[in-house]
Amino acid sequence: MYKEYHRAKDPQNPTPEEMFDIIKYGPIGMTSSWSEDHPEFAKLRKHLADNGFINMVTNSSNGDTAKKPFKLNGKIFKKGDRFYCACAMKYDMERRMAKQAGPVTDSKPDGS
Repeated sequence: MYKEYHRAKDPQNPTPEEMFDIIKYGPIGMTSSWSEDHPEFAKLRKHLADNGFINMVTNSSNGDTAKKPFKLNGKIFKKGDRFYCACAMKYDMERRMAKQAGPVTDSKPDGS
C-alpha cells in the first residue's frame, strides 16, 4: 500500500507559504508505504504472542521479537530475534535457511 502526503493542506488551494515550498521542493512532502499481513499470518502472529513466544508490537510492523526459542517451518528463532511482518518474513526465512545449512562451496561431493 502507498500514500502520498501533499505539502499543502488543500492541494487545490495552497497558501503562499505552501506554494513557495511546492515550487522549491515539489508537491509531495512525504510518502509512506506498508504491507498488510495475510489473515493466516496475522492469526499465527497472535497465537505466538498469546503463547509467550513473541513480544508483539502493534505500532510497528517489524518490531516483534522472540521471547524464547522456537522453531517455525524448520527455522530456529532464538530469544531476541526479530519476527518480521509477512512481507519481510520470506526473505528472513531464506536467510535463516542458508545460515543453518552452512557455507556454500564449489567443491564436488567427492571433495575435489
